[in-house]
Amino acid sequence: MSGADWSKDYASHLSVLLEGYNLRTTTPDILVRGRIQRVVPGIIIALEALLEPVGVRPVFFASIGWYDNEINAIAANSLQVIMDSIPTVIGDIINDIIKDPFNNLTVKNSAWRELLRAQVDDKVKAKVAASVLEVSFAFGVTNYEARMLARNMRISAIETINQMGVEDSSVYPFLERSYREAYETGHTDFDIINLVIRTLSVIKSEESVDLLTMFLRQLNSKRRSGPWGNVERDIFERVISAIAATETNSTPAIQLLTIIANSSLYTNAEQTRAKSALAALGK
Repeated sequence: MSGADWSKDYASHLSVLLEGYNLRTTTPDILVRGRIQRVVPGIIIALEALLEPVGVRPVFFASIGWYDNEINAIAANSLQVIMDSIPTVIGDIINDIIKDPFNNLTVKNSAWRELLRAQVDDKVKAKVAASVLEVSFAFGVTNYEARMLARNMRISAIETINQMGVEDSSVYPFLERSYREAYETGHTDFDIINLVIRTLSVIKSEESVDLLTMFLRQLNSKRRSGPWGNVERDIFERVISAIAATETNSTPAIQLLTIIANSSLYTNAEQTRAKSALAALGK
């Protein structure tokens, strides 16, 4: 057996062993729990030394598991070492944890935070961000803490996409949903609305321009039939500025801006904003 095969086999054996210990949360015997906690650090350090992908999942769960804080810290440190050593596959491993329906939102968020800390390519983080954005909507959360956790994950995912780009086109429907739900709730969530608009303007893709144009078209409908208040006016200004920032040649976007720029439904200031956007686009 080659050294590589031996390493994988040994890591697999240790991973199964650690997974078993991670599940011993209901062990009532204090002495047994103590013995387990004396063994676990050695297993974690061994998996760190072997640097095999199979060690990521059990070490991750040890880092957030039932053990004493000192053991959680050992696992968290070892996890980063292993993750940094396997940059080409770590995204898929963390993605599987995030998409696993048996893992709760807290576990998914912890896995995401560990990936953000890892020294891996931005494209890896951007791809996993798509899954984080998706799962932030996947839970029928009812209590305040869970809603805030889902919201924070959503914001973190969008911020990552803003900074690192789009690596999975599935983000676009969820960016649209993020905007729509933030707008249509009883208490408008301007933080998310502004973040989505800003992110779409940074991406500058055809899909992002289409979404911004759709937002502006919806606002145009509201200007015609109401309601039209400070909320709509503020979003209107941000969307127009975002379209201008994309440097797009999109015909639908330019046609809509032209309609607004020449419509008596809008104030002079609103018409001027649309004209400025057209000028920025060279139209």
